[in-house]
Amino acid sequence: MRADRMRKFAVMGSLLMLLTGNVQAQEDCDAAARLIQQADQITPLAARLNDYLQARSLCPGDAKVHYRSGLALMASARYTEAHTAFLDAMERATQQHLPPTMRMEIMGRLAENDYRSNDRPKALLGFKVASDFARKHQMVLPDWVLALQKDMDQQLDKRPLSADELRAALRSMRDLGVESSVDYRVLFEFDRDQPTAEGLAQLQQIAEALQQSDTPRIEVIGHTDVRGKAAYNRALSERRAQRVVALLIQTAPALKGHLYPSGKGMSQPKYPGNTPEDHQLNRRVEFVFGR
Repeated sequence: MRADRMRKFAVMGSLLMLLTGNVQAQEDCDAAARLIQQADQITPLAARLNDYLQARSLCPGDAKVHYRSGLALMASARYTEAHTAFLDAMERATQQHLPPTMRMEIMGRLAENDYRSNDRPKALLGFKVASDFARKHQMVLPDWVLALQKDMDQQLDKRPLSADELRAALRSMRDLGVESSVDYRVLFEFDRDQPTAEGLAQLQQIAEALQQSDTPRIEVIGHTDVRGKAAYNRALSERRAQRVVALLIQTAPALKGHLYPSGKGMSQPKYPGNTPEDHQLNRRVEFVFGR
């Protein structure tokens, strides 16, 4: 009888401790919410960041607290810490089943942070993850994410990924189970399958990176913009992919037997707009790397 009474006391004590802990945790999160509200009204970034970090320590389970601290860390050019904060925010947002729009926002900021820190392989992965998430949830990438992605694509046009960067990007994509692919906008003469002089120079750099990727099979997929007839654009994209393969092998004979050309025409535009810039960015050659 005494043993039963002791067990009951133990259970009641545990429940009381749990209840007390929950109350304290809620009070801490309420204090964190007040700190964030206060921080939003502060102009100096350093003071605002201090409040966000304090709020994060008070309520570490809240995805939005980690997200806000990530924004302030990124604005302070503390990119490594911001990367971790956004990853923590994403983990908690998934656990808490926050709306897809919120998770999309976090993914976009993670890609932005890596882009601003000039970590091109991580940024490439970040934009790809955000794009895949948007397609899965039948969403459109926010305009600010598309703008950043365009900036990166244009940078890659001028300076393609090096062999080391390509290997790092492919390794990260495979680790996350994301399709391993990279786009290059090889410049062609208008309505022809012959690259311009600038396009030929691009292929020299691309060949160097590809032959060091240690990938046995690489699909080379041509894409056009959305103007014109579908059948014509598909044929043009196939011819361009075949020409790219031939030129790459000519530059790097070791790639022979590893490149497989095909064309998608206008069926898979990367950007939904109708501006000359959108058309230019949609005219691309995609390299999909097999395992």
